[in-house]
Amino acid sequence: MPVAVTGSIATDHLMTFPGKFVEQFVEGQMENVSLSFLVDDLVQHRGGAGANMAYGLGLLGLQPVLVGSVGSDFAEYDAWLTRHGVDTRSVHWSELKHTARFVCTTDAANNQIASFYSGAMSEAGTIELGPVVDRVGVPDLVVVGPNDPTAMVRHTQECRQRGLRSPPTRASSWRGPTAT
Repeated sequence: MPVAVTGSIATDHLMTFPGKFVEQFVEGQMENVSLSFLVDDLVQHRGGAGANMAYGLGLLGLQPVLVGSVGSDFAEYDAWLTRHGVDTRSVHWSELKHTARFVCTTDAANNQIASFYSGAMSEAGTIELGPVVDRVGVPDLVVVGPNDPTAMVRHTQECRQRGLRSPPTRASSWRGPTAT
């Protein structure tokens, strides 16, 4: 049986600024911050906790089923995950929002300025695990990974209600599929 992995799906945009951010601030003008940096490079990574875990499990041959929410810009990432053994048929595609993005610029002193756009991830709370179980059968394990907070609560509650196994957390002792 497969492993279901719920969690975020995102694209990371990582840039390097060769200078130091602190040298760009004007003393006495912090109430009017408007900065632009010429960066040396841009690296894009496929990311998101759920997608990363599913990818790793796919490489191990465990047939992971990814459960998360993405935008219409997910097609290339979807094909890549599928090629690496991830079942993406339970991923929700938003009609209104883009896939989540993390954008980070790091300076020469390893300081960072970052932004996170949750985008379609904010719709992950609408995903039910029931249709996933109906399609693939009862998974051996459900991993509830970092995601939209509503989705994490919903998927945790559904695992309890349906008796689906999930790994123990640091905050509690796992007592098996009947734990409440």
